[in-house]
Amino acid sequence: MSGHPKDAVGDDIPPTLLGLMCCRRKSDLKKLAQRTVIARDEPANIILAALSGGLPWLHQRHHRNFTPEHLEWGEKDFAAIRESKPGKASPPAQKAMNKTMSMFNERRLLNGHLFYTPDLSNWHLIYFDQRDYSDRDNHWTQGSHLHFINYLWPQRDAQSTWDEFRSGNPMMRGSLHVAWRKNEPLRAQPQPASVAERESP
Repeated sequence: MSGHPKDAVGDDIPPTLLGLMCCRRKSDLKKLAQRTVIARDEPANIILAALSGGLPWLHQRHHRNFTPEHLEWGEKDFAAIRESKPGKASPPAQKAMNKTMSMFNERRLLNGHLFYTPDLSNWHLIYFDQRDYSDRDNHWTQGSHLHFINYLWPQRDAQSTWDEFRSGNPMMRGSLHVAWRKNEPLRAQPQPASVAERESP
Protein backbone atom coordinates (compact mmCIF):
# COMPACT_ATOMS: atom_id res chain seq x y z
CA MET A 1 0.00 0.00 0.00
CA SER A 2 1.51 3.31 -1.04
CA GLY A 3 0.80 6.99 -0.51
CA HIS A 4 -0.65 8.64 2.56
CA PRO A 5 -2.73 6.29 4.74
CA LYS A 6 -5.78 8.49 4.15
CA ASP A 7 -5.76 7.43 0.48
CA ALA A 8 -6.85 3.96 1.55
CA VAL A 9 -10.00 5.03 3.38
CA GLY A 10 -11.48 7.75 1.19
CA ASP A 11 -12.28 11.41 1.73
CA ASP A 12 -14.76 11.16 4.61
CA ILE A 13 -12.90 10.81 7.90
CA PRO A 14 -15.04 8.97 10.48
CA PRO A 15 -14.90 9.75 14.23
CA THR A 16 -12.93 6.60 15.01
CA LEU A 17 -9.35 5.78 16.00
CA LEU A 18 -8.52 5.00 12.39
CA GLY A 19 -10.12 8.29 11.40
CA LEU A 20 -7.82 10.15 13.79
CA MET A 21 -4.82 8.40 12.26
CA CYS A 22 -5.87 9.59 8.81
CA CYS A 23 -6.12 13.34 9.56
CA ARG A 24 -3.59 15.43 7.67
CA ARG A 25 -3.90 18.66 9.67
CA LYS A 26 -3.55 19.08 13.40
CA SER A 27 -6.49 21.50 13.55
CA ASP A 28 -8.76 18.90 11.92
CA LEU A 29 -7.41 16.23 14.25
CA LYS A 30 -8.24 18.26 17.35
CA LYS A 31 -11.80 18.87 16.15
CA LEU A 32 -12.30 15.23 15.25
CA ALA A 33 -10.92 14.05 18.61
CA GLN A 34 -13.53 16.13 20.45
CA ARG A 35 -16.39 14.20 18.84
CA THR A 36 -14.77 10.78 18.60
CA VAL A 37 -15.84 7.94 20.87
CA ILE A 38 -13.65 4.90 20.39
CA ALA A 39 -15.43 1.57 20.68
CA ARG A 40 -14.14 -0.99 23.14
CA ASP A 41 -12.64 -3.33 20.53
CA GLU A 42 -11.30 -0.82 18.00
CA PRO A 43 -7.71 -0.51 19.30
CA ALA A 44 -7.31 -4.30 19.27
CA ASN A 45 -8.74 -4.54 15.76
CA ILE A 46 -6.33 -1.90 14.45
CA ILE A 47 -3.38 -3.68 16.07
CA LEU A 48 -4.40 -6.97 14.41
CA ALA A 49 -4.86 -5.24 11.06
CA ALA A 50 -1.42 -3.62 11.31
CA LEU A 51 0.23 -6.92 12.27
CA SER A 52 -1.41 -8.72 9.35
CA GLY A 53 -0.26 -6.10 6.83
CA GLY A 54 -3.72 -4.69 6.23
CA LEU A 55 -2.68 -1.15 7.17
CA PRO A 56 0.29 0.98 6.05
CA TRP A 57 1.73 1.10 9.58
CA LEU A 58 4.01 -1.20 11.54
CA HIS A 59 3.30 -1.66 15.24
CA GLN A 60 5.24 -1.71 18.51
CA ARG A 61 3.85 -2.02 22.01
CA HIS A 62 5.19 -1.30 25.46
CA HIS A 63 3.62 -2.25 28.81
CA ARG A 64 5.11 -1.61 32.22
CA ASN A 65 4.39 -0.84 35.84
CA PHE A 66 5.78 2.54 36.92
CA THR A 67 6.04 3.01 40.69
CA PRO A 68 7.32 6.35 42.05
CA GLU A 69 10.74 6.00 43.62
CA HIS A 70 9.61 7.31 47.02
CA LEU A 71 7.18 4.38 47.31
CA GLU A 72 9.73 1.66 46.64
CA TRP A 73 10.49 -0.52 49.65
CA GLY A 74 14.06 -0.52 50.97
CA GLU A 75 15.89 -2.66 53.51
CA LYS A 76 14.74 -0.39 56.36
CA ASP A 77 11.11 -1.05 55.45
CA PHE A 78 11.57 -4.83 55.40
CA ALA A 79 13.49 -4.68 58.69
CA ALA A 80 10.72 -2.61 60.33
CA ILE A 81 8.11 -5.20 59.36
CA ARG A 82 10.26 -8.12 60.55
CA GLU A 83 10.86 -6.45 63.93
CA SER A 84 7.24 -5.47 64.56
CA LYS A 85 5.21 -7.31 67.14
CA PRO A 86 1.93 -8.92 66.06
CA GLY A 87 -1.00 -6.52 66.43
CA LYS A 88 1.19 -3.51 67.20
CA ALA A 89 3.06 -1.91 64.32
CA SER A 90 5.95 0.36 65.16
CA PRO A 91 6.03 3.83 63.53
CA PRO A 92 8.63 2.65 60.96
CA ALA A 93 6.49 -0.41 60.18
CA GLN A 94 3.39 1.73 59.82
CA LYS A 95 5.29 4.02 57.46
CA ALA A 96 6.26 1.01 55.35
CA MET A 97 2.63 -0.15 55.20
CA ASN A 98 1.50 3.35 54.23
CA LYS A 99 3.86 3.13 51.25
CA THR A 100 2.06 0.01 50.11
CA MET A 101 -1.35 1.64 50.38
CA SER A 102 -0.13 4.74 48.52
CA MET A 103 1.39 2.58 45.81
CA PHE A 104 -2.04 1.42 44.65
CA ASN A 105 -3.08 5.05 44.16
CA GLU A 106 0.11 6.47 42.66
CA ARG A 107 1.56 3.70 40.49
CA ARG A 108 0.83 3.62 36.76
CA LEU A 109 0.16 0.49 34.74
CA LEU A 110 1.19 1.92 31.38
CA ASN A 111 0.11 0.61 27.98
CA GLY A 112 1.42 2.20 24.79
CA HIS A 113 1.07 1.37 21.09
CA LEU A 114 3.12 3.02 18.36
CA PHE A 115 2.01 2.78 14.74
CA TYR A 116 4.56 3.97 12.17
CA THR A 117 5.58 3.81 8.54
CA PRO A 118 9.03 2.28 7.85
CA ASP A 119 10.63 5.70 7.32
CA LEU A 120 9.02 7.02 10.57
CA SER A 121 7.52 9.99 8.73
CA ASN A 122 3.95 9.00 9.63
CA TRP A 123 3.49 7.75 13.19
CA HIS A 124 0.83 7.64 15.90
CA LEU A 125 1.09 6.87 19.60
CA ILE A 126 -1.92 5.81 21.67
CA TYR A 127 -1.46 5.13 25.36
CA PHE A 128 -3.33 4.87 28.65
CA ASP A 129 -2.89 3.75 32.24
CA GLN A 130 -5.32 2.17 34.68
CA ARG A 131 -6.58 5.57 35.85
CA ASP A 132 -7.40 6.67 32.30
CA TYR A 133 -9.32 3.43 31.84
CA SER A 134 -11.34 3.85 35.02
CA ASP A 135 -14.94 5.05 35.01
CA ARG A 136 -14.60 6.35 38.59
CA ASP A 137 -12.41 9.23 39.83
CA ASN A 138 -11.08 9.86 36.34
CA HIS A 139 -8.97 12.99 35.85
CA TRP A 140 -10.81 13.68 32.57
CA THR A 141 -14.38 14.88 33.04
CA GLN A 142 -15.68 12.67 30.22
CA GLY A 143 -14.41 9.51 31.89
CA SER A 144 -12.67 6.55 30.30
CA HIS A 145 -10.27 7.61 27.55
CA LEU A 146 -6.96 7.08 25.85
CA HIS A 147 -4.27 9.57 24.86
CA PHE A 148 -3.31 10.26 21.25
CA ILE A 149 -0.33 12.06 19.75
CA ASN A 150 1.24 11.81 16.31
CA TYR A 151 3.50 13.18 13.56
CA LEU A 152 1.44 16.39 13.26
CA TRP A 153 3.06 17.73 16.46
CA PRO A 154 5.86 19.90 14.99
CA GLN A 155 8.30 19.50 17.89
CA ARG A 156 8.02 15.72 18.04
CA ASP A 157 9.39 12.75 16.14
CA ALA A 158 8.65 9.04 16.44
CA GLN A 159 11.86 7.90 18.10
CA SER A 160 12.15 10.56 20.81
CA THR A 161 8.43 10.33 21.61
CA TRP A 162 8.63 6.55 21.93
CA ASP A 163 11.75 6.83 24.10
CA GLU A 164 9.99 9.37 26.31
CA PHE A 165 7.02 7.07 26.79
CA ARG A 166 9.22 4.13 27.73
CA SER A 167 11.23 5.97 30.39
CA GLY A 168 10.43 7.63 33.72
CA ASN A 169 6.89 8.80 34.38
CA PRO A 170 5.76 9.98 30.94
CA MET A 171 3.32 12.88 30.78
CA MET A 172 3.43 13.38 26.99
CA ARG A 173 2.30 16.99 27.24
CA GLY A 174 0.02 18.11 24.45
CA SER A 175 -1.50 14.69 23.78
CA LEU A 176 -5.22 14.60 23.02
CA HIS A 177 -7.83 12.94 25.22
CA VAL A 178 -10.15 10.69 23.21
CA ALA A 179 -13.24 9.09 24.77
CA TRP A 180 -13.04 5.31 24.96
CA ARG A 181 -16.22 3.47 25.88
CA LYS A 182 -14.81 0.25 27.31
CA ASN A 183 -18.23 -1.06 28.40
CA GLU A 184 -19.80 -1.00 24.95
CA PRO A 185 -20.61 -4.47 23.58
CA LEU A 186 -17.99 -5.90 21.25
CA ARG A 187 -18.82 -5.50 17.58
CA ALA A 188 -18.63 -8.61 15.45
CA GLN A 189 -15.99 -8.03 12.79
CA PRO A 190 -14.11 -10.39 10.49
CA GLN A 191 -10.66 -11.24 11.81
CA PRO A 192 -7.53 -11.38 9.63
CA ALA A 193 -6.84 -14.84 8.26
CA SER A 194 -3.38 -14.84 9.77
CA VAL A 195 -1.22 -12.61 11.88
CA ALA A 196 2.32 -12.12 10.59
CA GLU A 197 4.52 -11.24 13.56
CA ARG A 198 7.13 -8.60 12.87
CA GLU A 199 10.35 -7.87 14.61
CA SER A 200 10.52 -4.42 16.18
CA PRO A 201 12.95 -2.10 14.35
